[in-house]
Amino acid sequence: LNSSEQNCAAYCSSLVAGLAANKIPVTHQFGVFSSGPVLSVFIEPILHSESHATFWKQIEELWAHRHPDPVSGLKQAHAHGEIFLRSSGASEQSVWMLNVLCALAGFKTLTIRDDLPSTDSLNTSGKKNPEARLWIGDAALERRLAEPSAYRIDVGQIWNSHMGHRAWFAGWFTGQGQDNVLQEEFENEMDQRIKSWQGKSEFSRWCSIHAFLENQKRCLLKTSANDEQNWELRDALDEYFKALEFSISAEEGAMLCGFYTSILNAFAECDRRWAAGNEECSALPHPSVIPTTQPNLHC
Repeated sequence: LNSSEQNCAAYCSSLVAGLAANKIPVTHQFGVFSSGPVLSVFIEPILHSESHATFWKQIEELWAHRHPDPVSGLKQAHAHGEIFLRSSGASEQSVWMLNVLCALAGFKTLTIRDDLPSTDSLNTSGKKNPEARLWIGDAALERRLAEPSAYRIDVGQIWNSHMGHRAWFAGWFTGQGQDNVLQEEFENEMDQRIKSWQGKSEFSRWCSIHAFLENQKRCLLKTSANDEQNWELRDALDEYFKALEFSISAEEGAMLCGFYTSILNAFAECDRRWAAGNEECSALPHPSVIPTTQPNLHC
């Protein structure tokens, strides 16, 4: 969707892709939001040692506290280390949000995608082993079912905690040559569709989800809709959809749009500064580098 021709009246994409293209959402009221755990985007540390475990526990504690001013924090952030990640790359928004959170903690992120050769090094120093994996989308839901007790950090939850605002994953934008004349019609249509979805029985919603997954040939399904192997998946998807929000007030949406635009610009400035070599980055430091009492110490 992010790379589509965008010739339609309105299209849905990651929020950061639309804002980076200098577009504003058709409506601030509709999209994909989360005010807590999102369940389909999380970091799962690759715990090589006790020090790695301590590091991730401490950085999670850092993210648990609201940052007083993330825009100013990004403008003043210093890179005192690098975090190496592996990711499916399935969501530009999710990767961007995690990079922002790491930057506020003082870390530059380097990511290798699953579709790239595993022998490729992540940086010039030749380090090849990622410290963590960013699970996104279908892969994340499957992972939660396969390893329900694994230690993981939910990106939606930590974004909400550290930034003090809802995580906004996707929004609706106007296509090329379109203007906002369609806004009222679009909002009415979206409102009706959401109410229709919420008014369905749980079984009807599951049948719709099953039909969609089957049509998309998604690997989440095992055999038929009522097969025993799908009951855990059904519960997981039910929990997942209950965690998502598809509409908020127009006032809050407008405020969020301004906030995300400011974060996008501040992080781009931070990224350019680090890329230019003005910030010294080293390997992942000892966990003691992470502040535990002052969340904004490195900002």
